[in-house]
Amino acid sequence: MLTEVRQRLTQQVHGRRGRSVDRGVWVNRRLLLRAGDTLSDPARDRLSTVFATDDATGNLQAARLVKEQLRTLLAT
Repeated sequence: MLTEVRQRLTQQVHGRRGRSVDRGVWVNRRLLLRAGDTLSDPARDRLSTVFATDDATGNLQAARLVKEQLRTLLAT
């Protein structure tokens, strides 16, 4: 689901699919999918930057938060 939100956001912003020249969401797509507890401090900073610059609606950050909550729920 997080990938679908990311793709929809990229389509709305750029009017096309993400490309490697797009600094932001597309370049950091794998970072979005990583488990929150495995992120290093620089990776957390990059993720914060992506949310601040490329996620004006907050939908991507909300989807990632739901993903992390689901991971926590499944781990219990």
